[in-house]
Amino acid sequence: MNTIKIILRVTAGAIGIIGLYLIFGIVINEYVFPAATPDYANYFLPGDKLVSKYEGFDQAILGIKNGYLHTRLVVAPNAAGPPEHFHENFTETFTVKNGTLSMLVNGEKRILKAGETISVPPMTKHKPFNETAEPVLVESDDEKTLPVEFGYHLSQLYGVMDSYPNGISEIVRTVLRRSDRRRGALQRNGRGSSRCQLCRAAGNVSECARRAGPARCLPPLLRLLVH
Repeated sequence: MNTIKIILRVTAGAIGIIGLYLIFGIVINEYVFPAATPDYANYFLPGDKLVSKYEGFDQAILGIKNGYLHTRLVVAPNAAGPPEHFHENFTETFTVKNGTLSMLVNGEKRILKAGETISVPPMTKHKPFNETAEPVLVESDDEKTLPVEFGYHLSQLYGVMDSYPNGISEIVRTVLRRSDRRRGALQRNGRGSSRCQLCRAAGNVSECARRAGPARCLPPLLRLLVH
């Protein structure tokens, strides 16, 4: 009986220590040293680009209004596009202006030619890609192409993806190896750092994230996996 009591006490003590550790960590992370929140409303300017060589996407920002980006997307010839994914909180609309776009929607392949449109509701798995030897031009007539916050996370992810030829799995492994100290230092640099100003001059915000390094992009990466 004494042995059982000792085991129970040790177990209860361990659970208590873990609980205190978690509570202390949450308080420190959320209230004492909270992560800086980007100024999404002023992060992008018309003419900026979201570029992913990995996906074959070149997305130009035409305008920013009411928390949304209006973009024009060029899908490169034979571009694989992103992995199948879904968005929790917004509908994504694709209108083909030129070329032929392939789309997987809930595992079903669809072909869109110039003048055709498809709207993908929230929580619907989809994947745009290009099976032709010609570029595809996509631009929604709706100015609310993407939420600004999602565009910000996308710019961070794109910049890192192009640095790692093996894709997302390699990114995750690399990011998790980086120390919290390194990640914090990069987050404090923010968009206002000199390297980001250099990227701003080039108009490519994805390149800014690539130069900043993958550790900066851990929170956006994790959020995109469930966005």
